[in-house]
Amino acid sequence: MYSAIGNYVRERRQDLGLSQEQLAERVGGTYGQSDISRIERGHIELPRLATMVSLAASLEVPVGNLLIASGWFNEGHFNVVSQPSAETRDARLDVVLAEIESELNAIRDLEHQAEFRATKLRAMIRDLKATSGTSVSMVAD
Repeated sequence: MYSAIGNYVRERRQDLGLSQEQLAERVGGTYGQSDISRIERGHIELPRLATMVSLAASLEVPVGNLLIASGWFNEGHFNVVSQPSAETRDARLDVVLAEIESELNAIRDLEHQAEFRATKLRAMIRDLKATSGTSVSMVAD
């Protein structure tokens, strides 16, 4: 049985110097050596999406390469997207980290406000008890 994706996987695996067992370990999950063998021999023409993603990562190639090798897509189906520079990735990471820090600060402010209000309510209850002689307690809902 002929399989373009099987040939691609075999060639890429061999280029990386991996055995079928080692590739299966990289793919992870319940994937084993026999599954890699089945792909390479053409018994699996198009693995499930999750497997394709893991397989591509394990072979250190884009998923698009596997889809093209499978014959389901051709190179015209994909737009080349350049990888962002390290500087751009760092800038994006800085923005995300700043947003997270801002959210944490907002949560801390809410906690402080809640503590302040609870302290104020306790003081009001003490004053009410002292002036009225009435038994009052504070219960949280």
